[in-house]
Amino acid sequence: QLRLKRNKELASRNARRQYLLSGYVFCENCGRRFTAHSKGRNAYYSCPMCKDKCLNTKYIETAVWEKIEQLISTPDMVMSGIEMLRSEASNNKTYRKELERTEARLRHIEKEKDRAWKAFEITGDEDKFTREIKSIMSTIDELEKQKTELLNRIETAEQAETNIETIKDYCDLVRHNLGNLSFMEKREALEALRIRVIVGKDSINIQGCIPIVSSLSA
Repeated sequence: QLRLKRNKELASRNARRQYLLSGYVFCENCGRRFTAHSKGRNAYYSCPMCKDKCLNTKYIETAVWEKIEQLISTPDMVMSGIEMLRSEASNNKTYRKELERTEARLRHIEKEKDRAWKAFEITGDEDKFTREIKSIMSTIDELEKQKTELLNRIETAEQAETNIETIKDYCDLVRHNLGNLSFMEKREALEALRIRVIVGKDSINIQGCIPIVSSLSA
């Protein structure tokens, strides 16, 4: 109810146009959320940092919602995915050990960054500092991406242990209601499914989670 109220407040502040995926579209390159804006009769989602990434709102909203309906309406697709995730559950310990190593490397490289700053304060060698800090920041970016990926894998492995029958029941319940949802109810569905639309250079990926509940009712 609180999320629905928040979505309604957000919509009322932007009554001229409603953007179904506002807040759910992310740039694969820089990680920032896409912003929604209108231009003449058309509207777009665009990355505030990567100016070349721009999507027509009607196209992306239709494509994403159709994919969600298709997935929920085809439980076998969900089940095959869950079975694949379960096979990854056994790798959870491996992921956690790799995460520890990655975090240790991040702590070490942060110290290297501090060392580079101190050396620059002493020597004033700007060229050397620029080369070093550029290399350090590149390494930090790569390690942060590895950390995020490992955290996602750990979360996925843990979720893979959930009850498959409960997931089937949820899909059955939602499938009967998807075609009749209002704009605000679709927004609520996106939040409940934790949808993230990741826009890459040549691809658009949709991520999400099936929520697990203790009891279901029509």
